[in-house]
Amino acid sequence: MEPTYAVSWRDSEGSTDAGRLELGPQSLRLEGAGILEIAYGDLTAISIGRGTGDRLGGRTTVVLSRRNGRPLWVAPVAQHAALLELHDRVNARLRERR
Repeated sequence: MEPTYAVSWRDSEGSTDAGRLELGPQSLRLEGAGILEIAYGDLTAISIGRGTGDRLGGRTTVVLSRRNGRPLWVAPVAQHAALLELHDRVNARLRERR
């Protein structure tokens, strides 16, 4: 079973959504009002966004940098520990592909 997280997210155009994030073997999938699937190969970096512009609803985010130059900010809804877990799991999948 793949890990899932309750999250909210914002894209580079400022559009926000909430739903769930699922970490699949080849990609991560965000399901809310719509579906956004991002292959791990399309990610160039991952970081913890602590600055004011990186926050989402006042919460610290995981910032996913993509090859298309359009970052995505993801904030776990439930607990802060999920932020570090999400960061570490996505980062591990990125390292597997390098």
